[in-house]
Amino acid sequence: QFGWHKLHTENFPSIGRYYEADIKVLIKAATVNEIKHFSIIDESDPYSVDDAITDLLKICVKVSYDNKQGSWKDIKEEDKVYIVLAIRELTFAEDENKISFEVKCGSCKSINHMEIQNDNFQRRELPDRISKYYSEESRIFIIKSKTFGEIRMSPPSIGSMRIIAEYIKNLSTAGEDVKE
Repeated sequence: QFGWHKLHTENFPSIGRYYEADIKVLIKAATVNEIKHFSIIDESDPYSVDDAITDLLKICVKVSYDNKQGSWKDIKEEDKVYIVLAIRELTFAEDENKISFEVKCGSCKSINHMEIQNDNFQRRELPDRISKYYSEESRIFIIKSKTFGEIRMSPPSIGSMRIIAEYIKNLSTAGEDVKE
């Protein structure tokens, strides 16, 4: 499907709770060249896979706000797979590239195939012991600590995780002992 398509953050795994209210996330289908590039990655190398996903997001995702430009790096890490699958669903709209795995039924023991697509994932609400720290107004977690004062937290964005991944990759390349 051609053109840019709006994604609704309330459908994301995060349910959109960590994004500014005026965020707009648009995606487009990948082109043949982008698919070719993605298909030649070394699946045994996690850095290669991460780089390929990053390239796909750079090309196929636009983020904006009412009064400023955004970036694909603003997307929360937990929503990345949802967006990649949404791009895949746009790119292969005729179901020509299904990804599925076998699932054994707990009651009848038959083997079924479950397709990996966004509609098959469940979204969960935060447990009460965590949600009590969430601020709807600030769209982050605010924890009041006796020792450290107020701690303001949000799940990491793709941009933050890219910085951490590059740091680990550089340590590994330099021969440092990096635990997986």
